[in-house]
Amino acid sequence: MNKILKIFLIFMLVSFFVASNLVLAKSAPLAQESPPIPLTPEELDWLQKHPVLTLSVDDGNPPLNFRDAQGELTGISIDYMKLIAQKLGITFEFEGSTWSEALQKGLDHQVDGVVNASIKEDRLPYLNFSEPYLVLPQALVTLKDAPPISNLNQACDLRVAIIANSIRVGLFEEYCPENQIIEIENLDEGLKMISEGNADALFDELAVVQYIIEESFFSNLKIALLFYAQEEGSSRLGLRNDSPELLSVINKAIAAITEEEHRAIRLEWLRMSETVASQRELPLTADEKAWLAAHPLIWVASDPQWAPIEFVDAQGEFHGIAIEYLKYLQSALGIQFEFVKGSSMQELFAMFQDGRIDMFSALSETPNRAEQLLFTEPYLSTPIVIFTQQDITYVGSMDELNGLNVAVVDGYAIHEWLLSDYPEIQVIPVPDIQSGLELVQTGKAFAFVGNLVTTSYYIQETGYTNLKVAGDTPYANDLSMAVRNDWPELVQILQKALDSISEEERSAIVQNWVSIKYEHGFDYSLLWKIGIVVIPIFMLIFYWNRRLTSEIRRREQAEIELLNAKELAEAANQAKSTFLAHMSHELRTPLNTILGYAQLLKRAPDMPPERLDDVSAIARSGEHLLSLINDILELSKIEAGRMVLEPETFNLPGLLDGIEEMMHIQAESKNLQFRAIRAPDLPAYLKTDERKLRQVLLNLLSNAIKFTEQGRVTLRIESLAPTEEYPLGLRFEIEDTGLGVAPEEMEHLFEPFVQTSSGQNLREGTGLGLPISRDFVRMMGGDLTASSQLGVGTTFRFEIHPQVVESEPLANGLAIPQVIRLVPGQRPSDGETYRILVVDDHDDGRTVVVRLMETIGMSVREARNGQEALDQFEEWQPHLIWMDMRMPVMDGLEATRKIKAAPQGTKTIVVALTASSLEEEYQKIMASGCDEFVRKPFKDAVIFETLAKLLNLTYVYADLEENMVSAALPALAAEDLLGIPVELLQKLRSDAKIGHISGLEKTVEEITRYNQRVASSLLKMTQRYDYQGILALLLEEGTEL
Repeated sequence: MNKILKIFLIFMLVSFFVASNLVLAKSAPLAQESPPIPLTPEELDWLQKHPVLTLSVDDGNPPLNFRDAQGELTGISIDYMKLIAQKLGITFEFEGSTWSEALQKGLDHQVDGVVNASIKEDRLPYLNFSEPYLVLPQALVTLKDAPPISNLNQACDLRVAIIANSIRVGLFEEYCPENQIIEIENLDEGLKMISEGNADALFDELAVVQYIIEESFFSNLKIALLFYAQEEGSSRLGLRNDSPELLSVINKAIAAITEEEHRAIRLEWLRMSETVASQRELPLTADEKAWLAAHPLIWVASDPQWAPIEFVDAQGEFHGIAIEYLKYLQSALGIQFEFVKGSSMQELFAMFQDGRIDMFSALSETPNRAEQLLFTEPYLSTPIVIFTQQDITYVGSMDELNGLNVAVVDGYAIHEWLLSDYPEIQVIPVPDIQSGLELVQTGKAFAFVGNLVTTSYYIQETGYTNLKVAGDTPYANDLSMAVRNDWPELVQILQKALDSISEEERSAIVQNWVSIKYEHGFDYSLLWKIGIVVIPIFMLIFYWNRRLTSEIRRREQAEIELLNAKELAEAANQAKSTFLAHMSHELRTPLNTILGYAQLLKRAPDMPPERLDDVSAIARSGEHLLSLINDILELSKIEAGRMVLEPETFNLPGLLDGIEEMMHIQAESKNLQFRAIRAPDLPAYLKTDERKLRQVLLNLLSNAIKFTEQGRVTLRIESLAPTEEYPLGLRFEIEDTGLGVAPEEMEHLFEPFVQTSSGQNLREGTGLGLPISRDFVRMMGGDLTASSQLGVGTTFRFEIHPQVVESEPLANGLAIPQVIRLVPGQRPSDGETYRILVVDDHDDGRTVVVRLMETIGMSVREARNGQEALDQFEEWQPHLIWMDMRMPVMDGLEATRKIKAAPQGTKTIVVALTASSLEEEYQKIMASGCDEFVRKPFKDAVIFETLAKLLNLTYVYADLEENMVSAALPALAAEDLLGIPVELLQKLRSDAKIGHISGLEKTVEEITRYNQRVASSLLKMTQRYDYQGILALLLEEGTEL
């Protein structure tokens, strides 16, 4: 009977433990920083003899390996190659080509290795394969409205496109041996085939597929199936097999890559393509995702002696329930938890006070801790009980411990609770559980109060068989993750991740870790007392768990609904961004024709003056429409995360001069006063995104003038005090005495498409200027804020932190007057005239370029699509091709690749003409082989300037005294200034001294009446900000001032 009661009690205690959501698990060691690579003397000698290795690589496979806008190879694999080379102290040189060519070079041993290769039987006689440096799953892509696919076998009846000679061909054939695979050269081709109905599916790596779908706006496609395989998706180096040392050193370098280094590369390239994250994505907000991206490494404190919840083993590795939870969160959130090791909780808390710890993995909340830490909801609850020697009778209440010595672990929550709630107990703090049990074992303490599970674990470990559970307490270790109190974002993120852990996963961990045994005698006379306590508690817990399960189900349902709503919202936002980008392209194409014909009409020599004004009105209206389109497109780029900062060195006074001149004109038209107040210590040169800064200032100042009927608009610029982080800072303030903004409208001021009541009354603009301006300012390291009072006015303020630049920037080039024809005597080496091919599916757009070319005497042909362009290329061998990108039959990208792959293709210059203004589109175009890129709508000056640069041409310009101007004008001497009035030269010198660019330009314009050539050279010097050169010229001997 006693044995039955004992078993029943054990069952009650274990059931109580399970019902309290105890989950215990083993953990794998976290990756530590790798030691130096252990190379043998033979390997070191081999590396010294081979300091440079050549690798072939597919240069059209983003984001793994591709060419950027500058033509440089970049991507995930390239970053890994650079890391491997760095670890070995050698250099990799890359030979980019198609995948088939890259593989063949490796098989022929023309190179030392092939990047991003996979093991195939037919390659083994020629190549050794390294261990994987990157593992990614495969994806099957179909049309969005295609039937769902749950396994690869269901794709056997589909027309599946796969890259020729890739390992995925063999993989797919294993599952579908009868399928007629469509072998393709690149993924763009395959995705286009699906989109146009010429294939049913495409099979390739998920990261690459997602990248191209997003970049190329294949909005009608979807990822239908993720396929995880052992080898497929493993990126390796295929190495020439005549050098065993090569394989050995490469494998050792790959093994030496730390988890932190892996994560850094993945975070750089796979933010939109991380497959684990996409499958197990949590309902995180955009701000939370941004926070995680900014904090990839979290320093965690875990109790080294609190098994089995958390502890350090003999090898110094952490294990236990809390560690198991951290492993899950680390995988789900894509961040790394790094453990801070300490000998005790006291030491860890001291390290936390010093700022060396970000969070604790398992803590109970107490009033003192709550002042310094933020807690998640408890994810684990275990009871705190009283342990005594076997001969002690049942302890029915905490008051029975008054006046007795009771051991507790110093720094644990129970220590704080006992001191606060039971001051009459003689608390003895000990460094760890084992020390407390030893005091009870030796009779130096009456009892030890601690966690049931952890203390039972150490009772078994220490062999203290005469100790037992003697009573319950009102306390429990409701364990949470605790985060430093200035990181509320992390608490919310951790809570969402903890909530996502299923009951099945928790139960599985319980089975691994619950192994509590109570085989050391009990006071059986107390069984009825314990039964009276435990059975009601168990019933209460059973009832509470039923309620908790129901609540969890309701919460999970709510979270599913929220997640669905989030996915719908993201899909709607993506659809909107895609629509805006495509609509921008469709609008830019006819707008290019409008502006192009306007420019052609303005060039007509017989155009009457009154008609010239009409044409100018058409051009101005078109440019205004273009600015509105740009606003909408830039908003879509910002929302899609594609807007990038493009820093360049520029002259700040020159920028401000131009803006002030424009604003003076606008203000004077409304009888307003415009003032610009510059601090005297402003730098002359900056490095930041000049275009975005100009756009912000023009937008804010134009708004200020627009909404001000009387009074003034003031622009103030001042320097900020330098700091260690920001050696240079500028503050801009735009103040007006206009209508003001109502308080209830202020909170919506920076929302897209929202206008204030005054803006709606004026019926101008899109409501995008302010949100775009704020995003631009944030990209430059600051923020845009506003304050306003109705009837008094509004003030906008922002700060930026540009780079300091000591020297002046490169010149932007001479302003080009109207081109008339080529300078006589210029001809190609193979004929009398240059052959120009214009390719565009829009007749009007094609005609604009054709007429510009014919104006300067070029021999011109036309083509309506990429296939016609190929035919003309093969027949006529043009010197230069103006190539539109989006066309039927064959687009410009494919046509360019095929032209450049032809034997004579390297001699033909290809210039892309596109209505897209996305930076990613530019990168794709340049990677296809284009030599230059011109955006629609363009100005004729841009066409002529591009042509001159690529064909090394010089033009005859209208209204120039000598009619011939080349890219570099001859240097001026003092005698060239003879005949120019002294007062103009004096004005030129005074403006050059202070860098007053608008004043210099006005003076140069007046000098034009006296000497056209001198004026052109001075204008070029002004636009290069060559003020010292102008002053030196004016101070030469012989110059009369």
